[in-house]
Amino acid sequence: MRRTALLMLILLLSGCAAGGSVPAEEAELYREKALAASVRVYENVTPDQALQAAETVLTLADPQDMSITRKKHGIAGTREFFRYLVVTAAAGTDYWTVNAVPAENGTRVQVIATGKEAYVLGPQTGAEPVADNSILQEDMVLSQALYTLFFERLDYLLGRSATWPDCKTAAKTTAERGLLGDIDMLCGRGTADKLPSDQ
Repeated sequence: MRRTALLMLILLLSGCAAGGSVPAEEAELYREKALAASVRVYENVTPDQALQAAETVLTLADPQDMSITRKKHGIAGTREFFRYLVVTAAAGTDYWTVNAVPAENGTRVQVIATGKEAYVLGPQTGAEPVADNSILQEDMVLSQALYTLFFERLDYLLGRSATWPDCKTAAKTTAERGLLGDIDMLCGRGTADKLPSDQ
C-alpha cells in the first residue's frame, strides 16, 4: 500500500516544469510579469560586455555543471542536475538563452529560461533532456522573481549596483517585494550560489 502511494505521488509529480507551479487563473499575470522582467536596456554597455557578464551570472550559479555556448547574438547555458528529496529524487536540465543586441545608446538584453525535471526512484533512473536552447517565449519559465534576480546580478557585474544578491538575500527580498514565481534555477536544484569574489 505504501509503495503504491509512493509510485502514485511520483507519477503525479513527474515532469514538473521549472519555475514552480503557476495557478491556472493567474497564468496571464505570471506571463506578463515574467516577460516584463526578462528584458532590460543598458546604456553605455556593449553587447559583448553584457554577454560576458551574463555568462558570469550563470556560471557562478553552478561552476561545475553549467555549460555555456556562444551564439551569434547571445549565449546559451545548459545545466544538468540531480537532487535528493525526502522520499524520492529529481533529475533534469535547465536551459538559459541570453540575447544582447545594440539599442539606442546601449544594449538590449533578454533572458529566457526553461527546463524540466523528472522525479525518479534513484540515481540510476536518470532523466532525459526535455528542452533545448531554441527557446520560445511560450515555453519560458514564468517567474518574475527569477529574471529579476538575474538582472540584479547582472547590474552588479556591469557596475550598476554595489550589491551582489546572494541566494539568502534574494529569497528574502523576493518574498518582501511579492515577486511572482521562484528563483530555483539560480538558487535551488543543487546550485552552488558562488560569489564574484570566488572566481
